[in-house]
Amino acid sequence: MANNIKYKAGAGGVGFLFTKASVSSGDVVNFVDLVVLALEDTGESVSGKVTCMCPFQFVADIEVVAENNSGNVAVAIGDLLYYDGGTINKDSTNGVEFGYALEAIASGSTDTILVGFGM
Repeated sequence: MANNIKYKAGAGGVGFLFTKASVSSGDVVNFVDLVVLALEDTGESVSGKVTCMCPFQFVADIEVVAENNSGNVAVAIGDLLYYDGGTINKDSTNGVEFGYALEAIASGSTDTILVGFGM
């Protein structure tokens, strides 16, 4: 199971994700505009299926880049974050809504912070 899930308030939507790519436990995966968190490695799965958790009512440590579509910008507590081509940042122009920052990051920095889902 994903070691980066720190708090789980309720029953999250857990299901299977079919993937051709190599996925590791804790990876963020974009699957047809649904952003999910992998709970196992591809090698632990059956026939290319990876167990994942849809972002509903849990908190996880996620790597976030303090930038948006215009460049570097600080991340504040409560900011809406987006999945943007493999990166979690504040780019609402190119990204898919992902979760909420529960910690701050200085402009241009990359840090692993707590991110809330389904809040």
